[in-house]
Amino acid sequence: MKALSACFAIGVVFLGCSSSSGSDAAGGTCGKVAACGGDIVGTWNIVTACASASSSSTSNTMCPNESLQSTSLTASGTATFNADMTYSVDVTESLSETVIVPTSCLTVGTTTITCDELSTAFGGALATDAGAPMATCTSSGGNCDCTISLSGLSTHETGTYTLSNNSVVTTPMGGTASSGDYCVQGNTLHLVSSAMDMGGGMPAVSTDIVATK
Repeated sequence: MKALSACFAIGVVFLGCSSSSGSDAAGGTCGKVAACGGDIVGTWNIVTACASASSSSTSNTMCPNESLQSTSLTASGTATFNADMTYSVDVTESLSETVIVPTSCLTVGTTTITCDELSTAFGGALATDAGAPMATCTSSGGNCDCTISLSGLSTHETGTYTLSNNSVVTTPMGGTASSGDYCVQGNTLHLVSSAMDMGGGMPAVSTDIVATK
């Protein structure tokens, strides 16, 4: 799913495990439910979202001691699945993560960059993303502690959908079909993804968007 996978895609860059600040009991199940299918028809209010990585290590061969630490991910909005197999979503997300980069990784050949310059590099890498990207790296001992954040990531989408076993396949208007697993338990919907190998030395990622009606 393109729009409903917005939080799924977050895992490519922002790994870890967290949830929104919502106090709804459904939020406590984030990341703890397997795909189970169910009746998805209705309008669902997103109450939380979370992503989990299989490891804190990035397995970056160019910087083997680089690590991922605290992550914060929030999501809000609605997802509507109609009985006529059309859908619409309106989702806003914000996220942040701390990445620890050893200063030994900042030297390549005869060139060494500072933590400030690393901030600029991270910011440039995120410049093509939606929302307002920000990256701040500060020197701490032998590391650069980098906080990377994106806020105001908004997605508005309509299209058609089909169901297959425990998966929902959405096709946005004028777009390409994509799919994700789901589970309806009472008045709670989980849009879940299995652990995916993201490549490039990144850990495998699992995500969950939780909504109620």
